Amino acid sequence: MRLIYQTINQELTKVKSYIEEFKEQEANVEYCPYCTERRDNKHSCCQENHFVPFSDLDDQTQMEIIKEEYDNAYADHK
Repeated sequence: MRLIYQTINQELTKVKSYIEEFKEQEANVEYCPYCTERRDNKHSCCQENHFVPFSDLDDQTQMEIIKEEYDNAYADHK
């Protein structure tokens, strides 16, 4: 039972670290507020020329982006 708690705690720590690092690294990266795609080299998205920094997106949208990126990064490890 103790091993299960240790494993869960390690996984939670890994996820928390990933979230914190992602928010820090992506804070000034611009995203489309409508479809949440990264700007990268685009001049417009969703028929608009409106991008906002990741840090300006609401918490729910940030977490959706982070979850998608986390799932992509660790999909092979499940």
